[in-house]
Amino acid sequence: ITREEAKAARTALLASLAQALAAPAPARRHEAHRAQLYARACAYLVSHARAPVRLQDVAAAAGCPPRTLQDVFHGETHSNVIARAAFIRMGLAYARLADPAPGDTVTSVALDCGFSHLGDFSGAYLRHYGERPSDTLARARRDPRRSIATAVKKTLVSPLLRG
Repeated sequence: ITREEAKAARTALLASLAQALAAPAPARRHEAHRAQLYARACAYLVSHARAPVRLQDVAAAAGCPPRTLQDVFHGETHSNVIARAAFIRMGLAYARLADPAPGDTVTSVALDCGFSHLGDFSGAYLRHYGERPSDTLARARRDPRRSIATAVKKTLVSPLLRG
């Protein structure tokens, strides 16, 4: 091997090494893809929060098969797509009850937020927020400014802390 051939081989080797290092690692590409699927699915869930949720529809919006989406959600939230949809609806209901429009009732808010069984809604709300929906609504009507600040904190900050 000549000196020029060795130099060319070394240059080619360094170029291929630089190219390999610049490309994302397979694990990172995989995680980035899963994060994109999760983000698209959550965007769909938020935009369709008031409608019935079907796994097939969410998976189609995310651009993956339903089983893949289930795996992604389990990895991200240790839960499933339907539970995340209920979580989003619950946050929407809390925000509406904490800053009610004139004439809003617990029933009207629950139905508007996609809950069809009022007893289930009330029990889930109590477990999630530690108070009944009617208590949130009553507090909002007594002290609107305090209630709105609490709503912002509970609907925006606490989900980030819980993951």
